[in-house]
Amino acid sequence: MAGTGSVPFDQPVINYTENFLGIPVGTPVPAGYYDNLQAKWIPADNGRVIKILSISGGLANLDVTGDGIADTGQILTDLGITDSERQQLAGLYSAGQELWRTPIPHFSPWDFNWPFGPPADAEEPPTPPESNEQPNECTEAGSVINCEAQTLGESLPVVGTPFTLNYSSERVPGWKAGNMLDLPIVADDLPASLRSVFVEAEIGGQMMVRKWSRASVGQPFEISGLYSGTVEALTPNLNTRLVWNGQDAYGRLTNGRPIANVYVHYVYDYAYYTANDQFQQSFAQFGENLPVTTNREYCQYLDYPPASAVAAEFCGINIYNSYSRALGYWDASAAVGLGGWTLDIHHAYDFNDGVLHLGDGTDLSRNGD
Repeated sequence: MAGTGSVPFDQPVINYTENFLGIPVGTPVPAGYYDNLQAKWIPADNGRVIKILSISGGLANLDVTGDGIADTGQILTDLGITDSERQQLAGLYSAGQELWRTPIPHFSPWDFNWPFGPPADAEEPPTPPESNEQPNECTEAGSVINCEAQTLGESLPVVGTPFTLNYSSERVPGWKAGNMLDLPIVADDLPASLRSVFVEAEIGGQMMVRKWSRASVGQPFEISGLYSGTVEALTPNLNTRLVWNGQDAYGRLTNGRPIANVYVHYVYDYAYYTANDQFQQSFAQFGENLPVTTNREYCQYLDYPPASAVAAEFCGINIYNSYSRALGYWDASAAVGLGGWTLDIHHAYDFNDGVLHLGDGTDLSRNGD
């Protein structure tokens, strides 16, 4: 090896791998090797997917372009295919066999791998709902009624002073509407290739997870100490409601409106794409966006021990939307100590969602609303 990290051959050794992925005949085989000295993968010259059409005179007749016709002459010479190699192929394989033919110039760890991505019909999750919370929107006279937030307020004068005491039901523990978040999961029909969907929401140190799939409905999932649940049926026009209990990861009640970070994941099988033949070395380059197979899986979310069959429903390529929403309520009783009432000249700022809670029962957000 003489410090090179590899053993060079005096001429390339041809590697044959049976075309178990169904890559189209005539397309490049992206090849790369691991360089131990540089500790990274290095692209090498492409191989070629070939097919043995027939065997005659002890020689394999090869299609190297994908047109279904046996190739001869210069095109075989350009690939380095000799009659000796054709004879060897005739002795190794039968007519109809497709192969990845790749020249190997040195003895190293090699990888033949294609670009991959989601299937052609893959879609992303529905556009996250815009936050429609506008402080003090749509109020009615008399007792202060906030129609959108479904709250009731009162204002009483403090006798002998220019001040008022003010109450709003959205500032007390009994108001639960702020702990709910309605999410669209699937709009209209399901993409045919969509394997499963899951939602993750982190709020106050808690993790809330919901999962849906076409199979394994009713099966439990769990990561001990973090979350648990049951797989639900994946259907068209699917929506869900997340309900937060108002506590942090240690079971303590919070005050103010912490931010919920929400991720909606669509899970698909990986699809291999044909390599781009514009590159002499296509390894780790972008492909032609022509899916050729969908049998690659990558399992990151293995929270079903030992039910590996269930875990496989959530293995694949993830396309997701993420967004943040403020949940919960500001507890005036805990903050001020007047049973939920506030003095109109005393204000409190919630840094979580950037809202100034005014003593008169109204709110100002940092975006000026």
